[in-house]
Amino acid sequence: MADKGNGSDDSDLYECQMPLPPLPKKRRTTIFTKCIICQTDLKDKLRKGKETSVANFVSKLNVRRDSVYERLSPDLELLYENEVLWHASCYATYTSTQNIKYAAASKTSVVVEEDMEEESPESSSRVLRSSIHPQDWSKCLFCTKIGPTRKR
Repeated sequence: MADKGNGSDDSDLYECQMPLPPLPKKRRTTIFTKCIICQTDLKDKLRKGKETSVANFVSKLNVRRDSVYERLSPDLELLYENEVLWHASCYATYTSTQNIKYAAASKTSVVVEEDMEEESPESSSRVLRSSIHPQDWSKCLFCTKIGPTRKR
């Protein structure tokens, strides 16, 4: 029988231990022999990026600030030094102005929503009809101009 006064009981040691913190996320590495954007082996032919195309890609990368940016941000200088390969469809999709506008708008809306939540949790609650302006039914609902009315 173990003597508790001597501290020879090992169960006391295990009760005091704290759990270990989670390990940091492993950073995804970029393989420069694959498409720089999707990092997959598709059957599409890989194209070599010219210097102007790489500069355009980096500028769009800085606007988007997405998972591709997180993966490539430590290696941005290497993009100019190494041969950059991408699928034509990946490059076209990633740098299209329509997609950039959408990404920028979604980023700003996320930031605005986060700011609103930080300011006051009460303001993010429901909006009551009594707190908004009443509709003037003598004006057009869409253009808000007074116009001829139909008589039935």
